Amino acid sequence: MDVYHDGRLVFGFEVTYVNESDQSKIFQVGHHIGNHLTGDVQCSTFDFNEGEYISQFNTMAGDLVDKVKFFTNQGRQFEAGGNGGALNMAQMSAVSNPRVVAVGGGLGGHMHHFRVYYVQNQ
Repeated sequence: MDVYHDGRLVFGFEVTYVNESDQSKIFQVGHHIGNHLTGDVQCSTFDFNEGEYISQFNTMAGDLVDKVKFFTNQGRQFEAGGNGGALNMAQMSAVSNPRVVAVGGGLGGHMHHFRVYYVQNQ
């Protein structure tokens, strides 16, 4: 997962999906990135290990997303962005052991919000 940010705000993201039953099948749906980019925007990348997935997804946000932070089933974490905003935890309480399978979000010049799609992990 790539997150584009300037150290203060999140401008966009890109996720590369891999088919678990055939690791050679890689799906890249393109960058979801706002048009308010500046020269300060950088890309922070998290590479997942085999069998690793997002188990909790958080943002720090007000009107715009300041930071993305997530935790994986292997105890690793990733964060990118700034320090402003209030904590917004993705609500995945419909299952006891969530596994994020896709990420989406609202996009203008910057990221306005994120949405996670999840299933019960088997």
